[in-house]
Amino acid sequence: MPLITRISSLDWPSDDELEETTIQCAGSSYLAYESRVLNKRTFYHNSSYHQTNNSDDDNEVTADNNDGGKAKKEYDLLSLSERKLNKLTYYQVLSRSLPLHASTEEIRKAYHRACLKYHPDKTGRGEEDSVFLLVKAAFDTLCDPMKRRSYDSTVDFDDSIPNVNEGNTVETFYDLYGPVFERNLRFASFNDPAKLLNTKEGGSGDGTTPKKKGKNKKKKGSGGGGNDNKKAKANNTPPPPFGDDNTPLSQVHAFYDFWTHFDSWRDFSLKAEKETDHNLESADSRDEKRWMKSEIDRKMKKMKKDEVARVGLLVERASKFFIYDLVCICIMFGCT
Repeated sequence: MPLITRISSLDWPSDDELEETTIQCAGSSYLAYESRVLNKRTFYHNSSYHQTNNSDDDNEVTADNNDGGKAKKEYDLLSLSERKLNKLTYYQVLSRSLPLHASTEEIRKAYHRACLKYHPDKTGRGEEDSVFLLVKAAFDTLCDPMKRRSYDSTVDFDDSIPNVNEGNTVETFYDLYGPVFERNLRFASFNDPAKLLNTKEGGSGDGTTPKKKGKNKKKKGSGGGGNDNKKAKANNTPPPPFGDDNTPLSQVHAFYDFWTHFDSWRDFSLKAEKETDHNLESADSRDEKRWMKSEIDRKMKKMKKDEVARVGLLVERASKFFIYDLVCICIMFGCT
């Protein structure tokens, strides 16, 4: 048996003897909190979705930044092998720190810096240099709303959703389903590249040219009203956070209402073209081009249908657990 020695009570200084210290709030976490308090950002903007998906490679170089941490230096495209160049996204080609949903201005600035480094006048490698052509192709694609929408849909994305037997306890449900809903926000309507770019540049927000005032107004009582308007309204702003056991019921309902009316902007044109092995530019005649396009469109519709079913299945599996959990609570507290 261990020996227990009794000691006298500890002396605690009085309030007059305590030293007052001022703590300066700083750091990325505090800045994110302050942005949310000032209503400049939501939790969504600080989610892992907005972190640049940069793959590590053998030539990775780091440097100390002003905060004492380590920041990744830009890729030197001229020193990378063809295999590693092909692994880079168009965003990484322009700048290693360029986020997936960068603004048009950020893309232009990144392209300008890349040109200063890789332009043939700087490298002396000629106008047909593969690296410069890659940089130019990246800029041309990311600055065109519709091309960017198609390209963004091909960038690596995890389509998986939890199995029906996964996340069937409170302890695992939030950790399992929360990240899945978060990454699928990538294809939410308010993140549509075409809509974002056109809105910032004075467009209509649907990937088309600006509309004239007073034209194409819908008459009252015309078809396509309620459900379409509800779906559009539900997807124009980010949903409430996934939450936890302490989340108010109204917020939970708002969350599932958003996902029930979720309208994915995901564009399968490039993927369908690749899977059908049809290149419209290589068509020998107008009839062949028309036939290729019909095959691509058919494949796109099938992919879009599968996408809607995938998101619907995710919402169904998550909401089933929520309803089951709600019933258990009602039984526990004798709710009617």
